[in-house]
Amino acid sequence: MGPFEFFSLAIMLVMIILVVIAKIFTGQRVTMMKVQIAQVVHIRQEAYHRLKSAQSQKGVADQGQKVLINKKNTLIKKIAKLKAEIDAMEKDESARKQRTSMRKVDLD
Repeated sequence: MGPFEFFSLAIMLVMIILVVIAKIFTGQRVTMMKVQIAQVVHIRQEAYHRLKSAQSQKGVADQGQKVLINKKNTLIKKIAKLKAEIDAMEKDESARKQRTSMRKVDLD
């Protein structure tokens, strides 16, 4: 074996070792990236679930607000009816008082 063959074998051996090291390093990087991807997917799922929960709570709050608005409108209508009834009763009372006072004047 000549010096040239020995030198070429040494270079090939070094290159094989470098390829194996590169493969190991690449494998580790791929594993680390898979872990990071899994973490990001987990964080995304948590955020999605929080979003759905918030949307659900908002829907419940909106529905509750609609119910309260309907109750408020119903009460406003009832109050208006009662005020009209009170006004009618006051008018009747005042008309009755006038009739009574006119009767008293006629009797005197």
